[in-house]
Amino acid sequence: MPPQSKLSKEELDIQMKKEAEERRIKEEAAREKQRKDKLEEERIERNRAAALRESKYIGWTNGYDQGRWRSIHSEEYQSRYKKKKYEYY
Repeated sequence: MPPQSKLSKEELDIQMKKEAEERRIKEEAAREKQRKDKLEEERIERNRAAALRESKYIGWTNGYDQGRWRSIHSEEYQSRYKKKKYEYY
């Protein structure tokens, strides 16, 4: 005989409600885990798409080389772009 048949009607109802509540909690936890996994996959896919889209801007550089940028305080910049005849200060 199954153990449920030995229980009274009230005890059986209580046990069934308890099992239903436990099952609901497990299903809710599984849905939450699935939602988090899906969000993580979407985040990874967005990052991959952004990397592909912006890969033309990303490249190896030499940190010791000045490249095409000049300081506005350098003599080269001052002589090229600052065309004042007199220094007042």
